[in-house]
This record gives sequence, structure tokens and C-alpha cells, in this order.
Amino acid sequence: MFQLNRPDFFDSEELPVKLIRRNPQIPYPLHSHDFSELVIILSGTGIHFTEEGEYRVQAGDVFIIHSGTTHGYKDLEDLNLVNLLFTPDHLPLPFLDIAHCPGYQALFRLEPRYRKSHNFASRLRLGPDELTRVSSLLQRIDQELSEGEKGFAYMASVLFMELIGILSRSYDSSENLESRELLRIARGISFLEHNISGKITLKELEEETGMSASSLNRHFKRVTGVPPLEYHIRLKIRKACTLLKTSDLNITEVAGRCGFEDSNYFTRQFGKVMCMTPRQYRKSE
Repeated sequence: MFQLNRPDFFDSEELPVKLIRRNPQIPYPLHSHDFSELVIILSGTGIHFTEEGEYRVQAGDVFIIHSGTTHGYKDLEDLNLVNLLFTPDHLPLPFLDIAHCPGYQALFRLEPRYRKSHNFASRLRLGPDELTRVSSLLQRIDQELSEGEKGFAYMASVLFMELIGILSRSYDSSENLESRELLRIARGISFLEHNISGKITLKELEEETGMSASSLNRHFKRVTGVPPLEYHIRLKIRKACTLLKTSDLNITEVAGRCGFEDSNYFTRQFGKVMCMTPRQYRKSE
């Protein structure tokens, strides 16, 4: 197995995304990379395999390969695809409210984690009309990156954002049984991220997702590593970190902005997550 690295594909650190067409895709052994891939299958069939399993892909399939994931392709029959390479840290995009869209959470965060247990059945599969629309957008991204006119990085970023929005909405409307299961979990994550400063109860999450407390705890631990209410606290702490570095608010004011009524409780929770006090974090580089 070998690894592909960002400098091998990106000519500049300023490039937000790299589009590679595989027409056709050739058999490719197990490999990993230090960037993420958004894969869109345009035509043909083949086997996409990882260390965990093998999955047949065909026209319309869309899936994410995150950094560090090992994968490859074999048994291909005229498989044509587009790889959109990107690194989140190098992608200065204003995602705004897309993170509150369950389809975004399901496609970009949940499906890769559930791929083995769902046997790839929870992937996004675009219909013919959707695939035509996406193909047109891919052509525009390709054109911007290839021609390199002034502002091309900006335009490619805008178009990539549009693509993310289209795919997220498409997943959100999926009728696939496994996809609907992921969307219920995604609704819980989106609900918490949309209400960072609020006080959320487990009962509210049960009503929002239609899942039991035990199911919520199990799935949240699988995806985030912690139970849902603990995940909510970590979201609050993440917001607090931003405020501590970018504002002159005092500790009590920061705590209030993040939904902590008691600044002492805020300091304790901050210490558990960040292993330092809010004041120490503010002074750190």
C-alpha cells in the first residue's frame, strides 16, 4: 500500500480543490492520501474496495473518501468518474448553514462511518436528471481550474460550494431505507449544531430524531466518540474557543454567549475538554 500526498496534485497551496477525470478509471491498488476525495461516478461499473469490504459502484453513485482511508478499484467495466480532491483546512469556504442540513451531515460525515455496516447501501445515488445537472457543474469547475483566469480559485470555490449544496439536498430527499436511518442521526447532529447556545434535553433530541435515548447514545458515540449531550457541550466549548481568541469579552460573557449560565461550570467543562482554563487558552498562541 502507498500514500498519495497533496503536493503531488496541487500546484499551489492556494488551490481550494483539484478536479481529476478518470475516463476510464484503471484498476488501482490499495492506497491512502492526506486529502479528501469527493467521488462521482459518471458511467460504467466496477468494484470500489477498502480494507473493510468491497462495494459495487455504478453511474450516479457519490461518496466521500476521507484522508487516511485506504481504498482502490478493480473489476472495472468502462468506469468513468470524477475525483474532486480537497483538504478542509485548505478550503476557506463560508459553509454558513449547510452544516445544519441533515443531508450534508449524512453524506460527508456519517455515510463513510456506516459504509461497512450498511454494505454501502446508504450511499447517495443520483438519478439521470440529477447526474446531468451535477455533470454540468463539474464541467464549469473543470473549466475554471484549467483556464486559470483571474479569480479562478474564488470561482472554483463558489462552484464547489454549490455542488456541496446540491448533493446535500439530494441526500436529504433520499427514500433509501439505510439513508433515512442516517438522516435521523444527522437530524440530531444538525439540531445540536444549530442550537449551540441553547439548552437541549435528551427528550428534545428523541422527538427531533424519532430515536430512543439508547439509540441516540449508541450512534452518537459511534460518530462523535461521545454521547449527544456531551457532544453539545463540546460544540459550546468550540464556540467559546473562537470567542476567546477573537473578542474582548470577559470569561463570564463568553460563558453566557455559549449557553453556560454558571461561569464556574463553564470553566470546569472547558478544562475537561481543553485541559486548560479559558484564561490560559486565551493567552496561548
